[in-house]
Amino acid sequence: MLGDLIFFLRSFHGFLASSGTTGAILAWLISFKPALFGFLFLLLLLSNWLLKHELNQAPCQPQTVCQRVQTELAEKAKAPEVNPNYATERELEKMNVCFALQDKVLERLLFSEMKLKALENQMFIIWNKLNHRRWHSRHRNFSRRFSWTAGLNPQGSGIFHALERMKTRACHQPRLLKGKKKWLSRALIGFLFLFSVAMTGCFLWQYHLPKLQTGSLKPEVTPAPVKMCPHHPELVPLAHPLPVLKEALEKVDGILRKAMLAPGLAAMSALVVHNDTVLWTGNFGKKNGSDPNSGTPNEYTIYRIASISKIFPVLMLYRLWEEGTVASLDDPLERYASTFSINNPLGKTQDPEPQDPAGEFEEMGSLPKPSSVTLRRMASQLSGLPRRLRGTSLLWRGSTQEALSLLRDDVLVADPGSRCHYSTLAFSLLAHVLAAHTAQGNYERWVSEQVLEPLGMSDTSFTLTGAVRARLAAGFYGSGRSAPLYDLGWYRPSGQMYSTAADLARLAVALLGAGPRRLLRPDSLATLLSPLRTCAHGYFAQETGTPWEFHEQHGYRVARKDGDLDGYAASLALVPPLRLGFVLLLAGPRPPTRDLVADALDLLLPALEHALRDAERAPAPPPSARPFAGFFTFANRTFYEVRAAGPRGELRLRQFGPRVEALVPAAFRSIALRHVRGRIFQLHVAREFPCTLPLADAWLSLEAQHGQLVRFYPLDRHGLAPGFDVPGLNTYGVLRLQRRPVFSSQ
Repeated sequence: MLGDLIFFLRSFHGFLASSGTTGAILAWLISFKPALFGFLFLLLLLSNWLLKHELNQAPCQPQTVCQRVQTELAEKAKAPEVNPNYATERELEKMNVCFALQDKVLERLLFSEMKLKALENQMFIIWNKLNHRRWHSRHRNFSRRFSWTAGLNPQGSGIFHALERMKTRACHQPRLLKGKKKWLSRALIGFLFLFSVAMTGCFLWQYHLPKLQTGSLKPEVTPAPVKMCPHHPELVPLAHPLPVLKEALEKVDGILRKAMLAPGLAAMSALVVHNDTVLWTGNFGKKNGSDPNSGTPNEYTIYRIASISKIFPVLMLYRLWEEGTVASLDDPLERYASTFSINNPLGKTQDPEPQDPAGEFEEMGSLPKPSSVTLRRMASQLSGLPRRLRGTSLLWRGSTQEALSLLRDDVLVADPGSRCHYSTLAFSLLAHVLAAHTAQGNYERWVSEQVLEPLGMSDTSFTLTGAVRARLAAGFYGSGRSAPLYDLGWYRPSGQMYSTAADLARLAVALLGAGPRRLLRPDSLATLLSPLRTCAHGYFAQETGTPWEFHEQHGYRVARKDGDLDGYAASLALVPPLRLGFVLLLAGPRPPTRDLVADALDLLLPALEHALRDAERAPAPPPSARPFAGFFTFANRTFYEVRAAGPRGELRLRQFGPRVEALVPAAFRSIALRHVRGRIFQLHVAREFPCTLPLADAWLSLEAQHGQLVRFYPLDRHGLAPGFDVPGLNTYGVLRLQRRPVFSSQ
């Protein structure tokens, strides 16, 4: 029964949706306001049911018009016809009237009484089933499945007979509820009443819920997160051990220890440095994986460092640039190798060559135009040079002049500066060409004297000597086969070197500018560690530099140099804003499923940032706060108060005034003054603050104020500074006031 009721409601919904405005409204109620529709429908059902029970007690109504017409037709059919044509026309007219009346009766009954009868029967059956009592519906013999197609059948079993049965049943059906069954009618009425009240309450509850506004139909816009400053914490000395760093380093140890299960990986040495301090070292596996009695490696075990060797030709370039031997990092290679020439079919700006009247190319009269292969591009994978010389391998043992001769008949694989393209040739050629302009005249000798010896990298070299072999970790392929130790010949500057984790830690400290020994000036180091170009999606790095591959992690730009050579892998990663370095040396291939450097930095970067922010030092106070304390104004528009605050007498600069107090939150009206020296202070907003603040229709940049220098004027005869300047904010002539200003309420 319940399934029939659901089927009927679905059919009723489809019929209403296609039957005009009223039907559409009812269909909308069924779809979107079912509670309201159910309430109205049940009220209609209840009223109709009560009305029919009242009619059941009334006498039968007289014959309908249609029945009278049929009776007259039957009587006239028995009487003799005087005028057959006239009688036929009269009969046809009466029959048409009868059919029209029958259609109206059909329309009204089919969509009201019949369906309500069916619903009534089904509700009685459901009620009886819920009460586990049998109710013999012998008085309710109305068919539950009325054949709609029967209404189109002109035979006696069609709609007319169904209508006739309905009228007969309406006239002769006895009263349903008698005697002891009257309680069922009252219970049903009570149930329907309570159900109607409940539906009304649900409707009112839904009606009073907040409505969706018309304007809110637009896509919801998620507010952008507030950008916090400073972007990187201040570098301050850290006390060791710190719990947050200790926990991160223990997790790094676990990751690397688990990575030793990779096939072919026999030994691993790793090291973490911060500033000039080694925070952690880790050594795993066996120095010789094929010897069960071999010991564990340590930070002094030697590995091949492969492409990390490319750092040293770049150091030579920058050092010669500082010394003036190289005029500019962007000098063309022809300036230092006059015989260099290579075809550039992808050049975007090529001047047409002059032609003679006969149409042949002239060979005289114009100088060759310098190529766009510059020293900086060679050092940053942007030169467009091929990966190696045509027809050579890494074991090629030719000379630099032979290399230049091979390049004359070769072509660039990319227009210089247009895209990232890895080239071992570029670094080897750069090293050999620049070495010819040094006093040593030899690249390896220059590196030993100018870099390795000053930094104390005594275990780093180019040559596989007996001493190196004795301390060398044995390299293996992924299959477990031992890897050969071959010499790279002319390509030695690009990947020949041997080193230890301890020596690379010294190099990392020097490149971060944290140690006592400096390789380059601070501005040169900043240029060295800056990216030059964003690489395409297919390249293995996000950005390229000299010679670094840059990757973004946790808001920091990580400068990495990775190297892989038969049986060995090596990585050196630097994070200059944190002065963090990570060294990883492997005897065997890298694990194919994980980037160990990225995994380690994912743990180290948040931990070190958290430790530095917690350890930021408080602003240093001046020897005496009296000369600088007082009230100041800038052109009578902006007003400041400088006063001592805190247990040590630190100075704070507070901005006040009606407009400031109305627009700027109280937490950001006061800025600390960190004493630098003498009458020089530095603005310090807070450890962490929003980079910008909205002020009505403008923005206040707290990031621009943080770190700016404040210079107080020389003291007057009363020992007070008459005013101060903030040059970085273009603010001059902030003058002292004798007393606190009073603002009118107007």
